[in-house]
Amino acid sequence: LSALRAMGATAQSSAALREHTLASWVAQNRLAMHRATAAWPAIGQYSGETEQGRIKLRWEEKVSGTPNAFFRRVDVRVLDARGERTLATLSGFAVRPLR
Repeated sequence: LSALRAMGATAQSSAALREHTLASWVAQNRLAMHRATAAWPAIGQYSGETEQGRIKLRWEEKVSGTPNAFFRRVDVRVLDARGERTLATLSGFAVRPLR
């Protein structure tokens, strides 16, 4: 009985680790998208849905100003498909492109 419980706990923690890893990748992808497109994001809150590793996830982004007018802070939060549990958070900065 103890062995079965241990196997069940291992399977659950493995699934949770996979879910958190995939959510972390979604957050990293959101920040990388801002860098790759050199977009200057407008201040505000944004949200969307995505699929990573055949798991549906929701993301929320909060873009805010900084004391330096050439930078914007981007806070990304990734939640489960229902939006009930936060699986990953990540913060980064967008840089205003020079003209």
